[in-house]
Amino acid sequence: MSQLMVEILCPHCEGEIELDDDASGEFECPLCNGEFEWNIPEENTEIMTTTSNNPVVLTSNIVHGLGALLLIIGLFSNWVVLITDSSYIGPFGIELKFFDLNMSLSWFGMFGEDFGDPILAICGILFMLMVLLAVLMQIIHVALRIVYYLVNTDRMLVSDGSLATITKLRWPTSLGELVFSASGLLLVEVGSIIFLAGEIDSIPRPSIFAILLIIVLVIQVVFMNQERIKQ
Repeated sequence: MSQLMVEILCPHCEGEIELDDDASGEFECPLCNGEFEWNIPEENTEIMTTTSNNPVVLTSNIVHGLGALLLIIGLFSNWVVLITDSSYIGPFGIELKFFDLNMSLSWFGMFGEDFGDPILAICGILFMLMVLLAVLMQIIHVALRIVYYLVNTDRMLVSDGSLATITKLRWPTSLGELVFSASGLLLVEVGSIIFLAGEIDSIPRPSIFAILLIIVLVIQVVFMNQERIKQ
């Protein structure tokens, strides 16, 4: 009696493959040599689910959402405290309030001001660009996370190649916000120290908001890595 065969499509090259009707396990496509699983009972798999019932995914979703909110708020918040809490640095410039001194300067405006400092201005412009990139990457990551959830809950259809790309991009976009935010903060911190060197006996420090933001971004990277490991 001949063995019944079943035709399936390779998930990598979409070529037709014949397997035994009762075959199960891991296979290698004879057309593209890509490895895939077939007919494995769901209870034997260790694939991380993307439903809200998974505590790691649920926490990761919440933390990434919080990170996105904080980064957007960060566009209008102080990141570095200079002399007092009323003198600070934000993504788009510097606010100085000290005794009779009261002024606001944009990074580009500091090049033409007597009180300006070109080193701090350059550091500030790079800081601004890094914050904007961090916000953009966070928005992209949240969008990828939403699409990934919809696909894995059968609410959206995309090709296997697109799904693989989305899966790969989630890790670097999650890590990128932390790298850009921390690097920008460090850069403008160094620039502000140089700016105040020898003038005022005070060391610029990260604001409470900046510290909270970095902590949240670190936590979201940790949870994203847990998702990546268990996929």
